[in-house]
Amino acid sequence: MINDLQAKVMDLVGFIQACVTGEPLVAGSWFEYENVDLDINSVENHVLWLLPEVVPHIKKHVAADLKSIRDLFGGFFKLSPEVRSRLTRSMERFSLSQSRQKIVDQVLDLALAFEIAVSGGRGDNAPPNWKVGTRTAQLIGGPLLDRQTTRSSLGALYRLRNIATHGGNFSDPEKREQKEILASAYTIYRRLVESFIVLASVPDWPSLELEPRVKK
Repeated sequence: MINDLQAKVMDLVGFIQACVTGEPLVAGSWFEYENVDLDINSVENHVLWLLPEVVPHIKKHVAADLKSIRDLFGGFFKLSPEVRSRLTRSMERFSLSQSRQKIVDQVLDLALAFEIAVSGGRGDNAPPNWKVGTRTAQLIGGPLLDRQTTRSSLGALYRLRNIATHGGNFSDPEKREQKEILASAYTIYRRLVESFIVLASVPDWPSLELEPRVKK
């Protein structure tokens, strides 16, 4: 039972990281008796840190608005169990990407997070870079120029991803540009997850690929 509770906490932490803070998070838990007279081992009680698979480097404190968390989490549970499960797996990859130390690993996990999030439906066998760029830009929506910028930013992410998957090296002189590409893609990912929650359902991907989602 405790393991199940800890797993739910980690899912919640991943959700808050992807939707609210945009920064690596960890959680802690502890055990104590409601009746302190029964707690004969109180001196041994300590915080058990709940960490992702890759331990992140926590650089700063991050403020989070409780109302925003409640509103977004409430919207998340309006999604079907299948969509919630897919987005949870996607957010796990997002969290891992932000925990990685090497840019190449950050790129690979973030690209996988996008692919899991927008998978499914007719046309799912399209090339990943086209599918991720088009579906993400169309689901987030906005004027044509904004959608073109979104797709261009994800195109840059996938150029790095292709270098990584084909055994190429990331050169140090280009590290600043690579970090900027990642930072932009992280922001886009968070907007993508929020768009799923606002829509409260899975879009008809073939239709959305031709016409952006109309925000009500």
